[in-house]
Amino acid sequence: MLGRDNLFPPPPIYKIKMKKTSLVYINSTETFEVFTELIHKNFNNINIDNREFMFDMFTYMSTKNIRGLVSFRDEAQKYFKNKRGNIGVSSITKEYWMSMGWSLDEAIDKVSSRQKKHSIIHTDYYTSRGLSLDEAKEKISKVQSNNSKKRYEKYSKDEISNQSVWSKTYWLDRGLSMKDAELEVAKRNYGKREFWSSDNEYEEIKRIIGNKTRKFIKENPEQYASFFGSISKEEIKFFNDIMSKFPDILHKQFIINVKETDELDQGIIKYDGYIKHTGGIILVEYDGIYWHNQSYDEIKDNVALKIRNDIIGIIRVSSEHYKTKRKLTIQQIQDGIEKIKNKESYRIKIY
Repeated sequence: MLGRDNLFPPPPIYKIKMKKTSLVYINSTETFEVFTELIHKNFNNINIDNREFMFDMFTYMSTKNIRGLVSFRDEAQKYFKNKRGNIGVSSITKEYWMSMGWSLDEAIDKVSSRQKKHSIIHTDYYTSRGLSLDEAKEKISKVQSNNSKKRYEKYSKDEISNQSVWSKTYWLDRGLSMKDAELEVAKRNYGKREFWSSDNEYEEIKRIIGNKTRKFIKENPEQYASFFGSISKEEIKFFNDIMSKFPDILHKQFIINVKETDELDQGIIKYDGYIKHTGGIILVEYDGIYWHNQSYDEIKDNVALKIRNDIIGIIRVSSEHYKTKRKLTIQQIQDGIEKIKNKESYRIKIY
């Protein structure tokens, strides 16, 4: 007779072969070296040279129940997101790169590099698509010219000023408080020592901005040349002429921080050049008729004189006056300098 076991034989045993890939990831945290290799293979933007960061992530992943490749990637993504305060971000933000183990400075450089490749005003955008450097420069020039034209057709001069990161209005429109808006403006302006808490901080800020400016010029010579060339070819000619007569005049932008005024809130005001002597500073502005609104210029000058005690006067020269009456203009500039030095006047208009 057949026994019970023969009537009901045990179910067949199936040997499930685990995929080699899954096994590798299940054992991914057995050693730090294996983990580093696998995490870099799946997330090649990670900074594997940051040993402290990598060990912290290794410790975190070691506590998780990794069941295979998908589980490994999911847990890693949770770690990165936790580093960002559980906020999802794109790879063109510094938060993304910092969550991958990069320092703040490194993250900023990574974002800058990515933005260049995606921005139509950078040569990298075009050269990465097969164009030559000269072709890229030509494309950029056309884009910038077209954008500038559209902007001045759409906005007034004051509206353009308020769109600048040097304007409090720019930051207020983005939800910042007045105090925070003023702080953001201050971070971007170093024309006055009062914005900084110490001489060391002031000098450090100037050094950092100077280094960044030199780096930008080196990496983007075509944009730098295009930007400054489009503003002042005529202005350069004017200053070269008057500097040959008055060696003390400097053709360097004089930037004034407008921190708290009722008249202006655009962050900064700028002048084309200046003269510095023992009695104080005389600002020099070359006024192209197209670009200058005389009512605005008067307010601007009054604000400059009010908030900077070291500025003793301002000379404005009309481009039309200079072009048609050059010799007279030179003489009037000399007379204007003397009047300001002698405190006979503080604002000279040569029109």
